[in-house]
Amino acid sequence: MKRKITTKFQLFFTDVDGTLITDNNVISDPVKNAIKRFKDNILIIPVTARSYQSATILLKPLCLHSHTIVEAGAKIVDSYGKIIWVRYVSKKILQRIIKFLIDQKILYSFCIGGKTVEVTNQKILLTLDLNQVTRISLLNLTERQIKKINIFLTSIYGIVFYKIKNRINNKYWNIDITSRNANKKKAVLLLKKLLHIKKESIVAVGDGYNDIDFIKEAGYKIAMGNAVDDLKTIADYIAPSAYQNGFVNVINKIIKYE
Repeated sequence: MKRKITTKFQLFFTDVDGTLITDNNVISDPVKNAIKRFKDNILIIPVTARSYQSATILLKPLCLHSHTIVEAGAKIVDSYGKIIWVRYVSKKILQRIIKFLIDQKILYSFCIGGKTVEVTNQKILLTLDLNQVTRISLLNLTERQIKKINIFLTSIYGIVFYKIKNRINNKYWNIDITSRNANKKKAVLLLKKLLHIKKESIVAVGDGYNDIDFIKEAGYKIAMGNAVDDLKTIADYIAPSAYQNGFVNVINKIIKYE
């Protein structure tokens, strides 16, 4: 006889890269099967820096039928693909950042219209509507570059930014920038209020610096084994690494069989 799955939690916020998946951009079969068994018992909401287009393609096999927080928390999309909340980077601020990036010869991309566009030359830049940018990503950065970039970005009121490991080449880092009115935590708080779910009924899991603030809003905080130390410090449970299908352990930790 098939055992019934239960959990005391109602809402599950999960990061995607480095949590659900690793560097291969594929959700493994063990993780996929665990989520499919579990998803009818709890509302699972992905929280990702990916564009809406990228997140939709990646998560489609899971058939979650839930809200998704995308573009580093700058956009919330409902289960029908309707944008219910979005915050853009100010065009004035954006132009200031672009000038700095060009001067420093830093590779960057925009999230615009739900897609990520890599800006490799002025011609591409001129085709874009700079009023519709939700996320700016600075790419392939060294530690030396990051120190200089941090000084510059810290001087700009109106944005927030996070350092993220480059998953293609671990020698480098990326930096994601959004409006100061948009980050993963703000989006999580908005959905928590919209869905009328209390903190103690929420689970959250992630691995990066940009996950720390939103995970603090959960009653039960989980860090992956490959998470940054700052996240592990605040976690109630540290799961095995995403590279060992640790998300399966995450699910097993918060469910019961009857």
